[in-house]
Amino acid sequence: MSARKSNNRQSSKSAILTNKPEIGSTRPSKGSFHFENGDTYEGGYIIDNNKNIYRHGTFLYRLFTYFCSSFFYYFFRAGYGVYRCSNGDEYRAVWDKDNISSDFQAVYSNTCEYKGEVDDANAMSGKGVYVFPDRSSLEAEWADNLPISNFVYKDPLGHNWLVLDSNEEEFILAPEIKLR
Repeated sequence: MSARKSNNRQSSKSAILTNKPEIGSTRPSKGSFHFENGDTYEGGYIIDNNKNIYRHGTFLYRLFTYFCSSFFYYFFRAGYGVYRCSNGDEYRAVWDKDNISSDFQAVYSNTCEYKGEVDDANAMSGKGVYVFPDRSSLEAEWADNLPISNFVYKDPLGHNWLVLDSNEEEFILAPEIKLR
């Protein structure tokens, strides 16, 4: 399994905002940010204390710097938004001052997906489902991007398999038996 950590870069980057923020306003706004490396962010944001821009609602990414006139602002996620990386990976979530608060979904360029809980480092942690390119999936409790318990593997035909035993390299599976 090639579970991948979400992109958690914290470098300062300049960004171009398609609609200029209303300086001095703390009410939520929506906009599109385009980064020098080709990444984009579409979603909500707020400006706090005339200096910090927080993504507000559902969306994705880490800290970057937005330049406006002679001032610069730190941008944070808040609310719903979608962060698209130049490599094709896409991250969606509801954010609260740059922390994922709920509804996290990662769609990777290799067609794998993860939907579920993440920890403060944005690693898969808690309940979640990882979907493989063949559309099979692994539902589990996760810790640091590894499935650790309550495994249910669904094959491409939709049949559930229970994991009887596992280690970091393999799983022992048995078909789920449903009594009628």
